[in-house]
Amino acid sequence: MDKLFWPVVALLMGGAVTVSGGCRGSGGGIPFSLVDQPQAWAVLAEQPAYVVVTEGNWQAYYGAVPPQADFNSKFYVVASWGTKPNPGYRISVTGVKQSGATVEVRVRLDEPDPGKVYAQVIVRPTAVAEISKSSLQQRGSLTFQFIDQKGNRLARTESRL
Repeated sequence: MDKLFWPVVALLMGGAVTVSGGCRGSGGGIPFSLVDQPQAWAVLAEQPAYVVVTEGNWQAYYGAVPPQADFNSKFYVVASWGTKPNPGYRISVTGVKQSGATVEVRVRLDEPDPGKVYAQVIVRPTAVAEISKSSLQQRGSLTFQFIDQKGNRLARTESRL
């Protein structure tokens, strides 16, 4: 087969993004929905980016409002794992919970299975959780902490909601 065939197939099939665990989650915390087309929300950076996107800051990350964004009643938690060399790298948001002014976002990072062969294409694994502002216990200035499945803190950011 043509050398370009498999990389194109991987990209068309969403190889840069894998969402696991269905379309809704709560994990005993704040309910959220996973955005259907997270690649449109990818933060174009070589390094990982973990951000909270609101009506007040979306212009800092995107040239246009991302598809189906509803900033009036919702905000978006974007976990982007940076640039990776193949679609074996996957990221997902698995839980969101709040304790006072701190919101913890649980993220699962999956590396390629060493027993599999992957197309060598540049990907930006991204997961986006859509969260209703009304589901927050407290609003105002909040601290968002992104934690991976091993308990490592990936990022800490402040946002006003």
